[in-house]
Amino acid sequence: MARKKNSKGLPREAIFIPKVEGFTGIFIHMGKPPYENWSDGCIVVDEEKIIEIYNSIDSKDAQNVTVTITG
Repeated sequence: MARKKNSKGLPREAIFIPKVEGFTGIFIHMGKPPYENWSDGCIVVDEEKIIEIYNSIDSKDAQNVTVTITG
């Protein structure tokens, strides 16, 4: 993700979840429909939503993160 840019030309916000069983890790990052064209197995969401999620993480380099998904 280090080389990827957001719509403002800045480094793209992304969240990395390491040590996911069956994967080397998973990124959550921005994309646009069709989302499958933006991903190699990542979780892709609208740019506004990833910025909202990214900005609500207080310690960007923390090792312990709890992810709660609600429908």
